[in-house]
Amino acid sequence: MPRVACLMMLRDEDLLAEPWLRHHGDLFGFENLYVYDNGSVSDAVLATLREFAARGVNVDFSHGRPEDYGAKGEIAIAKILEFRRDKNYDIVLPLDCDEFVAVFGPAGPSTRREDIMAELARIHEAGAICIINHCLYNVPGYLDVFWHAGYHKSVVPVAKFTWIDHGFHLPTRPPGEDYGHTSLIHIHLHCKPFDRVQQGARQKLGPRTNLADREGLKRYNGHGHHLVKYFLMKAEQYYALFQEHRKPFIRSGFLLRHFAALMDVAAIRADWEEGRPATGHDNPLVLDLDATPFRAEDYVAANPEVAGEPSAFWHFLETGYGGERPMNGTEAGAAELAGRIALLRESAPRRAARRRDYAVWAMEWGRYDEAGLHWDEYLPLCPDDHEARYMADISRLKRPPTAG
Repeated sequence: MPRVACLMMLRDEDLLAEPWLRHHGDLFGFENLYVYDNGSVSDAVLATLREFAARGVNVDFSHGRPEDYGAKGEIAIAKILEFRRDKNYDIVLPLDCDEFVAVFGPAGPSTRREDIMAELARIHEAGAICIINHCLYNVPGYLDVFWHAGYHKSVVPVAKFTWIDHGFHLPTRPPGEDYGHTSLIHIHLHCKPFDRVQQGARQKLGPRTNLADREGLKRYNGHGHHLVKYFLMKAEQYYALFQEHRKPFIRSGFLLRHFAALMDVAAIRADWEEGRPATGHDNPLVLDLDATPFRAEDYVAANPEVAGEPSAFWHFLETGYGGERPMNGTEAGAAELAGRIALLRESAPRRAARRRDYAVWAMEWGRYDEAGLHWDEYLPLCPDDHEARYMADISRLKRPPTAG
């Protein structure tokens, strides 16, 4: 098995610090986790770090200044080059505190150590710097409902490492080499309760811009600008994120079952569901993997033309679900497909309405380039909405010159 190290920087991650440490410690050993604290003041987080340092986690408190967060990439580079010099690790996984390593196999997402280590062994043998192309975001208010997105992060063979960016997305490749691919994924617990999201955004943006200046926030385009939206939206808008698209949500308790083996899962779930609307999410498109397990071999047998795809499951999510392909060739598969087609048709008006909401919100935030993209998707669905056409024209006029 390859020798694997994880690098991570955090600050006051009350909800995430302990689950992250337990999850990756269970996978790779606590002594192979390298955690940089960026000035935490939370008593709970500091106690957790001290507890796991006693178990072997390498906790570094020497990077506590706000500017050290901006130097996160340089800090990681220095440590990985140290690993390369000392030859004590084969692979490094640079992570954020909301990213949990998992893998996608023939039966769906998995946190089993055997599955993850088998894929890391394959990467080690191949020797290429690999890019993790997929993640499952938790839907706001849930730890068992996810939204699939493409999101580049890296798996770094130490012997080939020279440089990596601040966000750990694309390390430098050796001349003439391509990035490799992997079935590893991240479970991205990015969508915390709304008040916690605002708290974290305040910590990161507060030193850089005046959070009380709403108009100034709309114009802010510096480091962390993607966090501005959390100060310009209401909680109900936040909990409605991700709910209009044609791809399904994925429901599975695999992560909660894994956490249950490591810690008090009831307490974790209560924290993450805090503030969730009592009505729940309103997306009718939900692929429940606990009720209807996905089997790659069954999907390929029912759709032979997808046999060459790198991942049958990602193909199903990206193309097959909305493209009305059956999950398998059985009568149950045909029934599932018929029900799915009906849901897709019934949900079309709701998707259009949600896209309109996104466009209006983006204009309110002053993000006219984003608004224009949403209008471009909405107007073909509702060509007789003259008010929307007028607002789309405004967003085009106000787009920054570089956005076209």
